[in-house]
Amino acid sequence: MKRPPPAIPCAVMFAAVALTLGACSMQGSSSVELARCTSQADLQAAFVEREQSVATFRGQARFEYDGPQGHRKLSWMVSVDGAERLRIDVMTPFGPAWSVTAEGGRVAAWDRGEGVLYLGTAGRESLARMTDLDLPLNDMIYLLRGLPPATDGDVLARAWSSGDGCTVSSASDGTDRWSATLRARASDVVEAQRYGSSGQVSWRAQFKDWKKTDGARLPHELQLELSDGGRIRLVYSKIWRNLDMGDELFRLEPGPGVKVEEV
Repeated sequence: MKRPPPAIPCAVMFAAVALTLGACSMQGSSSVELARCTSQADLQAAFVEREQSVATFRGQARFEYDGPQGHRKLSWMVSVDGAERLRIDVMTPFGPAWSVTAEGGRVAAWDRGEGVLYLGTAGRESLARMTDLDLPLNDMIYLLRGLPPATDGDVLARAWSSGDGCTVSSASDGTDRWSATLRARASDVVEAQRYGSSGQVSWRAQFKDWKKTDGARLPHELQLELSDGGRIRLVYSKIWRNLDMGDELFRLEPGPGVKVEEV
């Protein structure tokens, strides 16, 4: 598969199988008020309510990458509709230069500079090379909205209080699980980690700069620490929620003369 043009960061590869939001904090984190656990039913309801509050999401953001692949700064426009549709536009003063959409197991990327539309399956490798986020699509969609990467139908299997606050988990052990450390308000996620099947940290995330936006408290900064030492920082300058986006936003249909390549 052809790599994106130089204006798009190279993909950062790391394994991800199960998620934990735990007590380990990233360098430079500020102290926050942490929650004590309530009942699992109440916590489950809080997560469902939070997800519904950002069922559709659009954010204008500054994207920064620093790591083995170099250092880059870009302007992003992120659009999410539910748990399965995503669009990321890399913006210039003249409009989007690179657009990526993912829906229904398919991904498309439009390089306007080269006049090429890339089409493929929405697997992690393709998504990483097109967005610089080496994550499963589900994780990507949830994290970009400030949510733990739950899947449809997830239930909380465990919840426990400690000196680090309230930690919840979707499973007690094994792979394909997530957990979250909460601050004073239930479902406000402070930190996240995902572990591979052998216990290695695949990535670590922090959700920061919580602000009230259109009646809902949302994090305006996401930091990701990657297993290869790379760091990603996404800072939202503006967030819109519960918009009527329409199907056409998630379909890239360039005009005549654009080359189409399957990848």
